[in-house]
Amino acid sequence: MATGVGITPTLSLVLNYAGKKRINVVWICRDPGLVEYILHKVDVAAITRNSFVFIFYTGTRELALPKHLPANTFIFKSRPDLENTLSGIVSAIHSGEGLPETFYERQKKIAEVPFQKRMMIAMSRVTQIYDADEMFGHAVKETERAAEKMKAADLESGIPNNECPEDQVSLVGLDAMISKFLGVIGEYSRSDIEDVFKGIDRDASGYIDRSDFDAFLKMVTSTESTMCRKSSKDVMLYFDAALANNSAHQTPGLLKGSSHHASVGQNSLFGDSSTIEYMNKLMSDNDDGGRRPLEDWSIFYCGGSRAIHKKLQDFSKRYAIDLAVEKFDW
Repeated sequence: MATGVGITPTLSLVLNYAGKKRINVVWICRDPGLVEYILHKVDVAAITRNSFVFIFYTGTRELALPKHLPANTFIFKSRPDLENTLSGIVSAIHSGEGLPETFYERQKKIAEVPFQKRMMIAMSRVTQIYDADEMFGHAVKETERAAEKMKAADLESGIPNNECPEDQVSLVGLDAMISKFLGVIGEYSRSDIEDVFKGIDRDASGYIDRSDFDAFLKMVTSTESTMCRKSSKDVMLYFDAALANNSAHQTPGLLKGSSHHASVGQNSLFGDSSTIEYMNKLMSDNDDGGRRPLEDWSIFYCGGSRAIHKKLQDFSKRYAIDLAVEKFDW
């Protein structure tokens, strides 16, 4: 558990025990620059492969997140309910339901399927959940937003700017739409999305209109059966489950920082009354003369928040989990 710059010694500890112990990280930070630096410069996935990383960003500026966050990293624009959050992590791993390894295995299976096939499989499922008007409208809005930013930059530099065609979608707009609606397709490169766009942009204008977009959707849905035969069963099941979960269980405050974070998996992973009940039941079922059912767990906190320290002390006492604190009073 870390607050602010306490993430630095925390990550050092995680790195020291990487591959030896499962160390989950919960970080609360309001400094956007610090959050961005850690996510862009530190290989979080390498040192937390079998663990969860929950980042609670409490600043006001929008974060410039990496395109592809690790599958076990979740970012929230809110303050955490600590008991819910910690009980969610503990119960997921202690019960064996929602292990971080599961996220990696799913992502690995998806990554093994070529991007265009992944995209087509996901799109065929998405069209069963979302309306084509909604998808196209989002792509148009993102195209216009990107064009406005470019126009502002060109005005500052004195470069003439061509107006964005009305109700048209650029490469940037299509990329934004795929990231929002097809979040389960996994990582992809700039060249991947460019290849797809060139296939849709029949007149090579740099924009696609609604007829191009509809033709694209028709082509995708008509080849769904072919995609099903050529793709692994596990990948298909993951697409179905993730898309269904995405449409039914959006977690408030979750920042979608990567293409595969549109769906967040089991709600209980983030902690709720059921995970607290799970842990309380563990404690009440313990009638073995002082045995601690969660004795393999411990909490390390690095930060200067007295309020967080107090809540962690309460959590530690309630569930008989050891707590160590690194203070900033050297």
